Amino acid sequence: MERSPFPSFLIPGIILLLVLGVMPVLIGISLLRRHHWGLGERLNLYPDRYWAWTFSLYTGFALIIWIMVQVYWIQDVSIIHLVYFAWGVGIQVVTLLPGVQQRYSK
Repeated sequence: MERSPFPSFLIPGIILLLVLGVMPVLIGISLLRRHHWGLGERLNLYPDRYWAWTFSLYTGFALIIWIMVQVYWIQDVSIIHLVYFAWGVGIQVVTLLPGVQQRYSK
């Protein structure tokens, strides 16, 4: 924590829990059940796609950014960083597959 702007793991832990824990679960449920969410629709950069599809892209970006920032702060890379970076890229790739895009078109 000496190079990070946080005095303890509490704040980054809460952010991680919400952004990369709770939110992806809600997005996954919404992808399966097609729930309507007004705020999600307003934050959707792709109005021709279902909001949860767009949020799956956001989740991939969030994971990639989180790992990059974490590596920058600790000035070290371990295998788990590479795994989670690849996981974020994988989320992006699967979301952008033509069949997935077609399934979640409006």
